Amino acid sequence: MVVEIGGDSHYGDEGIAREAARTAFLAARGFRVVRFGNADVLHNAQGVFEVLRGILGDIDEKG
Repeated sequence: MVVEIGGDSHYGDEGIAREAARTAFLAARGFRVVRFGNADVLHNAQGVFEVLRGILGDIDEKG
C-alpha cells in the first residue's frame, strides 16, 4: 500500500494527470494507492487512521 498526502497542487488538471499516471504505474506493480489531503491529516488524523485500519483489516482478512 502507498499512502500519499497532498496539498493544493494535486487538485489542478496537471496534478490530477500526474496522479493518474503515478497510480497506474504503482497499480501495475501490485500497489494500492490511498490518498489523503493535508487538511485531513492535520485536522482529522483519527479519521485517517480509521480508514487505514479498515484497509489493512481488509488485506489481513483476504490474506
